[in-house]
Amino acid sequence: MKIYQSLVTLNSFKARTINEIDEYYGRQYTRIYVFLLTISVVTILLYTSLTPKSKVVTIQAPINSFEFEKIYPLYSNTLQCPCKQISMLYGDFISTTEFVSYHPVCSSVFVTGDWISYLMNEGKLPDWISDHDFRHWGAVFFQTLRSLCSIATKTTDDILLDFLSSTFLISEIVLHDQLHTQTNITLRQLQRTISVIFNQALELIRITNQGNGLMNIFSSNWRFILNDIKNSSSYLTTQPVSYNNSSCSCATSSKCSSSAALFNNNLTLLHTIDGLRFGCSILESLLQSSLECFYSFTCIEQLLIAMPMGGPMYNQFYRVPIDCFVPINISGSNFVVNDTIETIVNRMLIESWSADVSYELFYSACAPQQCSFKLTYRFDPLDVMTTFLSIFAGLSLSLRFFVPRLVMLIYKIRNRSRTVPYQSK
Repeated sequence: MKIYQSLVTLNSFKARTINEIDEYYGRQYTRIYVFLLTISVVTILLYTSLTPKSKVVTIQAPINSFEFEKIYPLYSNTLQCPCKQISMLYGDFISTTEFVSYHPVCSSVFVTGDWISYLMNEGKLPDWISDHDFRHWGAVFFQTLRSLCSIATKTTDDILLDFLSSTFLISEIVLHDQLHTQTNITLRQLQRTISVIFNQALELIRITNQGNGLMNIFSSNWRFILNDIKNSSSYLTTQPVSYNNSSCSCATSSKCSSSAALFNNNLTLLHTIDGLRFGCSILESLLQSSLECFYSFTCIEQLLIAMPMGGPMYNQFYRVPIDCFVPINISGSNFVVNDTIETIVNRMLIESWSADVSYELFYSACAPQQCSFKLTYRFDPLDVMTTFLSIFAGLSLSLRFFVPRLVMLIYKIRNRSRTVPYQSK
């Protein structure tokens, strides 16, 4: 009861001269003051407690990659770890060991000196072997294939060397998966660039050969024709070679070809080689061919059996053990058996890319000196108390100044509205 009486009679606006009117107004001011102060304080405290707040937290380096990947999921939206150096070389974190693997033919026996020497027969071809016989042009065919493997490897190695020596720009550290994704995108672009460069050079050679009408030593595109005239003199003319029952002429197309074969000495067919083609030039023959025969032990066996045959006498040099040349191992390859060599070459004979990206080396090269992130929170007692103390004094003084004036203004307006104007009769 005493507490209630004290609250009812509470007056924090006591005047110098105390009378009932001043005491009355003082208690009114006090009640309004306490009410407004309470409402204001409660509102401010609720707002301060419930409104999300944030602060920047800085972690001084060095921190290792493990710690970075640990805190990244928690603050991924705001985490920043600027690199000490914004540029580094790709070679600083990408290894060149077994970077690229090539089509298995490039590591097979069929691009080695043993196979090519076997086909060359020490340069002693029997007279009865025709120019279109596989035994006549087979060595050059596989020498060209070996050259394509070598050129593809050399071109790729040179471009990769330039790539690893080029600059990788990055402003802040990224996650392991992000680095791999970004690097793989760059490598795919690089692979397309290598293929375009290689195939443009190859296409230029093909166009030049066809456009200039260059005759080769196998007379597979043009041949000389001896013409007799009446005065016992003669002259030579050239005539284009046709394939596919004369439906395709090397004069108009470089892609004319027929199945590669071995012939008897009377030019009758002895053996056909699956997948291989022979046409206007060795390069075109190679690009139109597939290597399906050389994936099969049976096909190779049949070819080796046929090699010494077809003439009046066996050529002993061509007689080798059946298992002397093993088939190409295509298991696990991205290519298929009947892919043409042109299809394989269009991909630079590249089987796969396997970049060894070291995240630890990348992190060391980036060398972030500090990491910062924004920490969001809702209720911090210390922050609430600090806010309360910082505004309470000013709020209290403001209310003590404005409340009496506001109350008096309200009373004046109220009394004025109650005054009835005098009207004379």
